Amino acid sequence: NIALVIGVSFLIGPGRCAKYFSHPSKLRGSIIFAVGFLLVFTGHPIIGIILEVFGFLNLFSNMLPIFVMMARNMPYIGEL
Repeated sequence: NIALVIGVSFLIGPGRCAKYFSHPSKLRGSIIFAVGFLLVFTGHPIIGIILEVFGFLNLFSNMLPIFVMMARNMPYIGEL
């Protein structure tokens, strides 16, 4: 969880990261991910992880076809 947020921040920079996560089209996913993150740390891991996955999919669903195409071009994964 923390690695995802820190990794994205290091990859694209803190300013762009804040701009990406606070963009109106990404705000719902950001809020859901943050609520799930807080639920995991407050002792509700199952519900928190479900919300985090839902928020993650809302944030990065437009990049999913790119990841699938990259995976198909990998040596062992592409054969599956």
